[in-house]
Amino acid sequence: MSRNGITHIRTAPYHPNSNGIAERAVCTTKSALKKITEGPFAQRLARFLFSYRRTPSAAMGRSPAENMFGRPMRSSLDLLKGTGNSTKKQGPCYMSVFLPLQTRGEDPPLGLRELVWARNFGRGSK
Repeated sequence: MSRNGITHIRTAPYHPNSNGIAERAVCTTKSALKKITEGPFAQRLARFLFSYRRTPSAAMGRSPAENMFGRPMRSSLDLLKGTGNSTKKQGPCYMSVFLPLQTRGEDPPLGLRELVWARNFGRGSK
């Protein structure tokens, strides 16, 4: 827990005021689940958690998922629109390099002293 910045604090039992952050999270979740009316409970909860984890916080400037994983979450909208930050150059596609060789019955090009995987299907040490 300490790796994620969570510190364990003991509080008085049955005294919700001493744990305000957790109580606020419960209140936010309950409020959102009351507003989402379509679908079964598990689907509504998953939809809320996805949007909550993806939305940037005003205090931190980053979303909870981005704080945890170091990159923003992707959604179905990103698949349609694209992220717009793919500036690295793409190398040759696997299909364009190796597929024509396989259809012609040729092996892919190998360099000198390049490691390859091989298996002995005969008897003896494999």
